[in-house]
Amino acid sequence: MLRATGDAALSLTAYNSGGDPAGLRTALGWFSLGFPLAISYFVLVFRLHRGKAVADGDGYYVRGGIIVVPKGGVIRSGTVV
Repeated sequence: MLRATGDAALSLTAYNSGGDPAGLRTALGWFSLGFPLAISYFVLVFRLHRGKAVADGDGYYVRGGIIVVPKGGVIRSGTVV
């Protein structure tokens, strides 16, 4: 991986640069539990929030600096945009 110019004993190899085998086994255990949980969480969140967003009630938004009010909608006094 990284060859030393002066002494070959100072070179970095995959074997001598790796972590302790017990620590690597622990990391593999946590990864094998945590990764499927994280993927399951994201699948759940995306499925819960899929579909088209629909404005309901007095919803309005700003487009190009202009307040756009849905048909029949009213902006009440005191509304902060």
